[in-house]
Amino acid sequence: QDGRIPSGDIGHLGYNHAIAGMALAEASAMGRVPTTKEAAQKAIDYSVNIHQNGEGSDKGGWRYAAKSNSEDISVSGWFIMQLKSAKVAGLHVDPAAFDGAMKFLDSVEVEKHKPDDPYSGHRYGYTKGQVKDPACNGAIGCLGRQFLGVKREELQGGVEYFLEKGGVTEWKKHHFYYWYYATLCCFQQGGDIWKKWNEGLKGALLPMQRKDGDADGSWDPKGHSVEGAEKWGGRVFTTAL
Repeated sequence: QDGRIPSGDIGHLGYNHAIAGMALAEASAMGRVPTTKEAAQKAIDYSVNIHQNGEGSDKGGWRYAAKSNSEDISVSGWFIMQLKSAKVAGLHVDPAAFDGAMKFLDSVEVEKHKPDDPYSGHRYGYTKGQVKDPACNGAIGCLGRQFLGVKREELQGGVEYFLEKGGVTEWKKHHFYYWYYATLCCFQQGGDIWKKWNEGLKGALLPMQRKDGDADGSWDPKGHSVEGAEKWGGRVFTTAL
């Protein structure tokens, strides 16, 4: 009733709700079905009014549980995408939610951008004070900045940094989560970065696609984060990413 997806208790609620809410917002924009639009609006209202940490001008990021003060960039990345999709779909999104998302990214940025150095800044940690997986966190952080209106020129150095750390594509790592965010970010960035990434990704992904039996067209649930989301999401998750 309050827009939460799913309605019952479940671990890692933040991921489930934000991803489902983003899908609802996208469906609302494409289908213009009144009941879908209503559900998408309730989902974004829950994200902003109930789940996002803080109130009013003190809003921040998101975590598994509502109003958590230990926000992380992985969960917050999905919520930022939901905010963006909802805004594009014409749903009402409290501007304070975007301000809070920007403040959260500020809080986990481990190297700040210098106005006189276009290749500085936009290196991101996982939470405040915790830096791990600079490639994946960097891709999420830079994509979030793109969706929140930061110019590509300012982000160039940050994008190049996470690509240096994570590589264009190394198929042996099977890092679907990094590939997902890096693809979205590199596409938004455009230019030579996108061309190089796109060619590398096709070379990594196409040979891995299953071409047999019931698994035809899918990707196996294995890789860098097999003990995490790929394990729990399985073949549907890796194929969707």
